[in-house]
Amino acid sequence: MDFNQRQFVTRKVSNYKILERLEELLNIYFEDEYATNGLPSVKHVADKLNISPNYLTSLLKALTGENTLQHLKNKIADKAKEKFSTTEEPTS
Repeated sequence: MDFNQRQFVTRKVSNYKILERLEELLNIYFEDEYATNGLPSVKHVADKLNISPNYLTSLLKALTGENTLQHLKNKIADKAKEKFSTTEEPTS
């Protein structure tokens, strides 16, 4: 196991706290800013979490198996599914 992988094992609790903060940040972003600003950049998200974009991507890869961009796109898909399931408006 190399250092990059080992750091995620030894910092397990703090890494999950970063993941929780990420989810909170994305929930707020998609409620408030997404309509006007679109998909946030990896750098924007990492800056908000006070970590580097590379560390964020490595962390997500280790914890979820997804890189940051995949995670953001999946979050959008989840939000869209949620919106479609809770509205009676036509999908078009």
